[in-house]
Amino acid sequence: MPRRKIDWIFLTKLNSEVDLEHFFKQYPKQSSGHANSNNCTICSDNSDCHKMVVLYPKCKCQKNCITRYLVTKCQKKGQIVIKGVNMHPILNLTEIQTQALKNKHGISVNRCNWQLFQTPPGYAMSNNPIESYNNKIKRFFTERTKFNLLPVFEIFEKVVTFESRIDYITPICSFAKLSTKREAKKHLESIAKLEEEKEIDDILLKYKWSDKYFVEINPNCFCPDCTHCSCCQFLDSAVCIHLVGCCYLDSIGFPGIILKKFKNKNSSQKRIVGPWYEKD
Repeated sequence: MPRRKIDWIFLTKLNSEVDLEHFFKQYPKQSSGHANSNNCTICSDNSDCHKMVVLYPKCKCQKNCITRYLVTKCQKKGQIVIKGVNMHPILNLTEIQTQALKNKHGISVNRCNWQLFQTPPGYAMSNNPIESYNNKIKRFFTERTKFNLLPVFEIFEKVVTFESRIDYITPICSFAKLSTKREAKKHLESIAKLEEEKEIDDILLKYKWSDKYFVEINPNCFCPDCTHCSCCQFLDSAVCIHLVGCCYLDSIGFPGIILKKFKNKNSSQKRIVGPWYEKD
């Protein structure tokens, strides 16, 4: 008899082959050969000849037990996925009861037809960066007594920020292109300087653009962690017209910006003017 593979997602409290067989023997046989419009959720095969079997069993440990299961089986791959709702702890079975169940259901032999692959709740099932934070989110709400959405959005914000900047956290930051510099110069009147914070070794300059975006610049470090803007364009490329415009406003030499000094051509008044915008 071939062994059937089970992707163990939510049913982690049934932690042995005996418990699994014991519960499944109590389930009524309900199936749907064409569930979910022939769209198999396991292998994502939409062909008409492919079928997915779905079981909707209820736990019968008690008369009013609300535990509910959703079992899907891909007939093409023979793969089974089990999910549970309103889970409860399993029954405590003694060694004698365990052996009796093994003998009754014939699962004590070496060729048992169930093969378990257990993974903890929140295990990343794909390469999606959001999935990797499921475990942290679930653990946070498990330990808290009061539900609050704010920490979830804070975690999501950190995920998006990190994933968008992951390629730019290097000693050499992004380079301001010519089109970005030209567009930034057209909106310099929209910039308002807020404050200047002095830290131990660095200075942090803060700006506000059209009462919508906030820009922070560290003249000594242009990496996305020290110098950044709150707009989505910066999150995508680590440089934006708001950041470049603020650098022009205070004559900050951001990579790609060349600040030149101009001399007065009048021979009678030779003086050096301070650094200002470059000529494109």
